[in-house]
Amino acid sequence: MPTSKDDNKLSVDRSSLTTAKQSYELFTGNGFASKAVYGVTVGEFREQAIPCIGDPLDAVEGQEANPAHAFADFKEHTLSRQRTKAKRLKQKALARGRLYP
Repeated sequence: MPTSKDDNKLSVDRSSLTTAKQSYELFTGNGFASKAVYGVTVGEFREQAIPCIGDPLDAVEGQEANPAHAFADFKEHTLSRQRTKAKRLKQKALARGRLYP
């Protein structure tokens, strides 16, 4: 689920453009913390009426570009509905299992 600073947009990477390992290594290499990568499909987001939008990131000082970046747009849903939908998506991801490491 997006946090309050995310403007209702959950940052994700597109598996059609990267792997779980590459995504993890880029994210942590850019200075962010991550314990693991899990996956949710675009179709699973769609089932929850959450569109996914490509949003490649350019390189900035100290961080590499991320051409696979996208976001899942939760803005059409109230905070309560966002929580419910995020829980459903989390269940899907956990059932699929950790993708990396």
